[in-house]
Amino acid sequence: MANSKRGMIAVKFKGKDFNLALTTSAICALEDEVDQSINEILARFQNTDKLRMKEISSLFRVMMLKEKPDATFDDACALVDEMRGNHHAIMLSAVQAAFPDPVKGDQPEK
Repeated sequence: MANSKRGMIAVKFKGKDFNLALTTSAICALEDEVDQSINEILARFQNTDKLRMKEISSLFRVMMLKEKPDATFDDACALVDEMRGNHHAIMLSAVQAAFPDPVKGDQPEK
């Protein structure tokens, strides 16, 4: 079961429940893979007219790593194919879960 408070997004992959997570480790892997900072990557994802499927698949591959550490690019492409166009909404949910608004009381005191 996905834990949305921990940034996990529930999907189906090959007929089974699967959790995606844009963790710090996933972000680092994505930055290495595309040789851009997370801010540059997120800016590209804001303008979906210029977004390539390779970039979308790379994002999904790194989001698969927490549950499937050996996730391949082909696994990610298969996952995107299974989503049948719903990948954009899931991508947005994952980014929002990874970068939630701070909750009052969660900030360290100064």
